[in-house]
Amino acid sequence: MGLNKKRLGDILIDENLINEQDLQEALKEQKRSNKRLGQILVELGLVTEEEIATSLNHQLGILLLTESDKKNIKDEIIGILDEEYIRENRVFPIRREGKMLILAMENPQNIVAVDEIEEKTNLEVMPRITTPSNIDSLIETYLGERELEEFIDSIDEIAFEQVVDDDDIDQSLLQEQLEDTPIIKTVNQIIVTGIRHKASDIHIEPMETGTRVRYRIDGVLQTEMVFHQNIHMALVSRIKVMSGLDIAERRKAQDGRINIEFGNIKADLRISILPSVLGEKVVIRIFDNTNLKLSFNSIGFSADNLRKFKELIKKPNGMILLTGPTGSGKTTTLYTALNYLNEDTKNILTIEDPVEYQIEGITQTPVNPKKDMTFARVLRIFLRQDPDIIMVGEIRDKETAETAIQAALTGHLVLSTLHTNSAAGAISRLVNMGVEPFLIADAVIGVVAQRLVRRLCPQCSSDVDSTEYHLVNDYLTADFTALQADGCDFCNQIGYKGRTAVHELLEVTPKIKESIVAKDPSDKIEQVAIEEGMITLFRDGLDKVNQGITSIEEVLRVADIS
Repeated sequence: MGLNKKRLGDILIDENLINEQDLQEALKEQKRSNKRLGQILVELGLVTEEEIATSLNHQLGILLLTESDKKNIKDEIIGILDEEYIRENRVFPIRREGKMLILAMENPQNIVAVDEIEEKTNLEVMPRITTPSNIDSLIETYLGERELEEFIDSIDEIAFEQVVDDDDIDQSLLQEQLEDTPIIKTVNQIIVTGIRHKASDIHIEPMETGTRVRYRIDGVLQTEMVFHQNIHMALVSRIKVMSGLDIAERRKAQDGRINIEFGNIKADLRISILPSVLGEKVVIRIFDNTNLKLSFNSIGFSADNLRKFKELIKKPNGMILLTGPTGSGKTTTLYTALNYLNEDTKNILTIEDPVEYQIEGITQTPVNPKKDMTFARVLRIFLRQDPDIIMVGEIRDKETAETAIQAALTGHLVLSTLHTNSAAGAISRLVNMGVEPFLIADAVIGVVAQRLVRRLCPQCSSDVDSTEYHLVNDYLTADFTALQADGCDFCNQIGYKGRTAVHELLEVTPKIKESIVAKDPSDKIEQVAIEEGMITLFRDGLDKVNQGITSIEEVLRVADIS
């Protein structure tokens, strides 16, 4: 099969999606990182995956993979290629039409793969261009879940010992339930469902009427399952067995973990068990590396904020702070920045509590107070490790703050997080910790406040009259449009699917420095920042409403009007 071999960079220039300067920057990055050009262009925020796929479609005349193509793929056609080959070559068989094999391809110009597949199958390959995300989705949907179930089923059983000392518990019944295949499969299904739905947490909680299982999906808890109350202890005990906890201890809180790593599935399950009046409640936090995309393109930065943020993290020294409540995506943004900066010429060190995701090429150290490995102590050790970039998971006290600021003032780039409601509030928090304002003014070069909002479902959102929202009328322009969440089968009647972030980025300009040294309150610093060009969380959120990404309700839920 003959395919046009024109370079991707030239194709994108022809489509006016990038210019020559963009291409040269990406090619330079490609030499440093050894990544594919398309991946780099997406990570730089210059193009989207869809734009790359569409450009190849226009240039090569090869059809794009459609949504209908992705549905109803038969097991027998998937089996035509070895699973390892599918994962390694980033292809996926869709269907057979006579002597032709319809094949989804991330890179349709991969002649070697086409020739190999034609030889393996004795069929003529007809490519369908698709995005890396679609290939990942196909692998996860048709291969990942089956592998995940097999993997969890393969976890070795730990012998159950009759060490329960509560006379009210029927020991033989509990042992029988714990070893019962339906209990094992039920726990497996609870975990599989959480990973499949991309939940961040699973709640298994005793109720008076039964055991309720809820999943936190896109930041909101949703009830998915309810079981009879008499199997609750067996469910909890099975989870304890899997995570190496004491099944006999039911009066104290326990923490454990389950690591899942095989094929393209890589997840870390953190287990928290809490005694309550009705029984033990289990919360499983899912850190799913499988779907982790450390790309600025997937975080939600506006073009202007992304440009400013990249300029900040490219500076050789200074402190950059990420602020927001727990679960607002701060750590993901930090990891994305580190991944962007990660190259052989940089020594990057992190201190975290805990290490949530591992990045190759970066030295990551977990906090361990029992071993005197606190944030402040490890930071001091880091300074003897010849670092270029240091990431501190969280600044919690004066000692850590002062040590981090000293690192920033002595030629290092320091990235960290604080729990404050606004970008300007981070300055006041450091002052309240006891850090001298003149040190803050000299060390801090930028602060990013972040919140997560749910994305409107692409299949069921509809127009809404935004003037009905009286709180926002003063901020709307004549051409402002808004959509509302309706709900359909695709989004499970919720109206939202996935999340993105809204930001405000405060650059520490000379005027901001003056305001910090003068010990101005956070609202005064914020006003100066707005005058200097800062877009607030609320206004960034409204921009995303106007773009059809989220709803006004979501913006009002996470951001103060300002």
